[in-house]
Amino acid sequence: VNDEERRALGWALHDTYNGNASCSEAAAVLRSVATDLHLADALLCTIPAFWCWIFALAAPDLPLVAYLALPVLWGVHDFEREAFWGVFNTMIAGDRHTILTMSVYLAEQISWQTGARVPAVRLHGLHTGVSYFPSRINEVLVSRPGTNGGMRDCLLRKFVEVNPQYSLRFVNMEEVLDAHLGTTSTSEVRTRAMPFQVFAQHRAVLMWPYDVTLYILGEYYSMTIPIFVPSSAWKWALGLNNYPANNVWSGGGPPTRRTAVWQPSQLAGCSFIGSASPTSVTSECLGIPECDAVNTSGAMVTCRDHAAGDSGGDGLLKCLGKVVEHPFSPFLNVFGFLNPLDPIPAAYWSQYMDWNLYAHLQQFSSIPDLLVKLVEVDLQAVSSGMSTANDLYLVQSVGSWRSVAARVSSVWKK
Repeated sequence: VNDEERRALGWALHDTYNGNASCSEAAAVLRSVATDLHLADALLCTIPAFWCWIFALAAPDLPLVAYLALPVLWGVHDFEREAFWGVFNTMIAGDRHTILTMSVYLAEQISWQTGARVPAVRLHGLHTGVSYFPSRINEVLVSRPGTNGGMRDCLLRKFVEVNPQYSLRFVNMEEVLDAHLGTTSTSEVRTRAMPFQVFAQHRAVLMWPYDVTLYILGEYYSMTIPIFVPSSAWKWALGLNNYPANNVWSGGGPPTRRTAVWQPSQLAGCSFIGSASPTSVTSECLGIPECDAVNTSGAMVTCRDHAAGDSGGDGLLKCLGKVVEHPFSPFLNVFGFLNPLDPIPAAYWSQYMDWNLYAHLQQFSSIPDLLVKLVEVDLQAVSSGMSTANDLYLVQSVGSWRSVAARVSSVWKK
């Protein structure tokens, strides 16, 4: 692909992202530019998810691996949402394409939306290339506050100012970036060259969650720098991953249909387990005479209630003895003054947030609790534990990607 063709493709994707072109139009440009696309063994796409649709339209004969980090409908414009949702459900239910997520929250969100289970393979920060070396032992790095604003940063600074006997000081990430870039800014600094080696020199990093996960969390974790986060992450982790607009289209209603899902352990003895191709599962196998269960993906079971004449949603109530289903929507409707946060769904979904899943994250219940723990916690022991966990997580991720490669290889052989 030459520079002119690359620019043409860039503009096509840009127009699609802005709603000025359809995915089929972008796919046509991709086909005309990447004329040797058919020679590839497989295609890899990430976010936005609708770019995966563009790839699939441009090269329909190739298996596709989608590694998603944001809700499936993020960035999909109203005029294409319904069509794309149908395509995505077809892709996730078949055995030709592979769908993975970068976080457990997103995997469970997709389960809530579609009834399908997809694997979560965590994002690693190996590219940082540095390890924890706290030469700035009295400085605590305050990571970007995101949509939560900087008030808490100001409070921490004021505390240190009026309590000079406190041994630590708090350094905002923007200060580090300004020093690195030689600039003075009053707004968020954006750069492609992050000074990871400087970050790793701080005593610890303080993070205020503003989404269910953040890329930079994985980067800090890879550096094994001790990370302090509030224990009540459910109050703060509100962002693109649980934004309600990512679950509707122009009609105002959700495009999703929740279905009954069983864990493999509940299906011991059912013929499809371990099978490479989908097979039917009888209601006797599940022990639910009221329902007709059919496996549609080798990992998903949908249940239809004959009496209600329903293939999903409330008609599944008779199957509750076996259903593994989330009781609340993962799209927390809290954006706007008229939509206060409901603590029960928020607390329920917080169990799938990375802030509560990564081992050795240091949680604090209040600012005084934070100030004490920053001084008293054995941070070298914390960093050592993170290093051990990193090794384990990496082995797990390698195993997951090997499974993906084996799955793609099996599609080639067909």
